[in-house]
Amino acid sequence: MIFSKAIAIVLPFFGNIAGLFGIFAGILGIGFLIGFHELGHFLFAKLFHVDTPTFSIGFGPRLLTKKIGETEFSLSAIPLGGYVQMTGMGEAEEGKHSRSRFSFSAKPFYQKFLIMSGGILFNLMFAYFAFILIFMTGMPQSRFTYPLYAEAVVEAVENDSPAAKAGLLPGDTIISVNGKPFESGATFYNDMATLINTPATFKIKRSGQEQTITFTPSVKTMRGTSVAISGIMLKNGALAPMSLMQAIGNGISLANKYIYGTIASFK
Repeated sequence: MIFSKAIAIVLPFFGNIAGLFGIFAGILGIGFLIGFHELGHFLFAKLFHVDTPTFSIGFGPRLLTKKIGETEFSLSAIPLGGYVQMTGMGEAEEGKHSRSRFSFSAKPFYQKFLIMSGGILFNLMFAYFAFILIFMTGMPQSRFTYPLYAEAVVEAVENDSPAAKAGLLPGDTIISVNGKPFESGATFYNDMATLINTPATFKIKRSGQEQTITFTPSVKTMRGTSVAISGIMLKNGALAPMSLMQAIGNGISLANKYIYGTIASFK
């Protein structure tokens, strides 16, 4: 009795610690992305010989300050913002330094464009690098790779969905759909989405025995397009390490998927 009460007291404490650690790690992660973004602006400015008096990450009390060459680098307590000060940026600066060859305002348009786009370019480069590294090193089950690397095992079936009404159960292994063998999670969902008012015949394995289940997916409209919905969630598999060339191809493909998805969301 005493032991169970102690567990009930201690568990929320560790849960709160884990939650605080997650928040702290998230803030550091955002700070790193901001710093990498600003580094893109900074390096392009240096490439085109623009004076950069200040490179600052974060706000609040300054923790570290170091002057290297002409630039003062500073890190503040809350790393949720940042900037690179450049000579000749802003209306007041343009008038004051417009004649200086080290001024941002004196540079041609393409150099200004690259300097201002440098942060975005560096963020894109980091995204591709991070995904390639993930594929090289492998990764446990993660929603970031779902459904590209989902397995042919049913994880869950939505209540009252066509699949549930037809008798599909969690733990069933999908062998084929309409005669087409299971290839990957991404292919499975793409194929299922096209079955509008079309029956889907599943060949599955349950408890070592093969069975056949047939149902017609329901239809929903998403972003103005009709798609078939079956209510099936597949089991997400762990990602095994790949060779460098495989990792490059898969990393670029997955990064493009998220980039295109972000653009589509804004659209």
